[in-house]
Formats: sequence, structure tokens, C-alpha cells
Amino acid sequence: MINFIRKTDGAGLHGQIVNYYQANSLNSANVLLIPISEIVSIELSAVSSMPSGLLNTLTKEDILDMVAWLSSAN
Repeated sequence: MINFIRKTDGAGLHGQIVNYYQANSLNSANVLLIPISEIVSIELSAVSSMPSGLLNTLTKEDILDMVAWLSSAN
């Protein structure tokens, strides 16, 4: 799930919230720590995390296989 975070300085960020309450030690190179005091709002993002045009690289058969695989997941 991708979120849109609006900060007090007006900046907007898209990303995945890993942990609301404490720093996460999984991969600190890819984690941006934002103090709660700097957050104005958090909303679900209207932007997909899938790169645009990604399906254009697949054949029709590949897409049908992927849809079948996704449909079979519990």
C-alpha cells in the first residue's frame, strides 16, 4: 500500500510506511524517518506504485498468465 504524506513544510512524499512508532533496522539506506510533528496528513495514494508502461513489455499470453496466477492466490 502506497501512502501520500504531506509535511508541514509543504513537501509531499509517496511511499510505504514501514513503522509508525519507531525506527526500523531492515534497510536504513532506504528508510526516511519523518518526525510525527512534521506530518500534516497521511492518505492512501491515488498513484499506482507500478511503473507506467510496464504491461506494454508483456505479451498477451504473459498478461493472461499473470491474471490467472493473481486470481488463484488466496
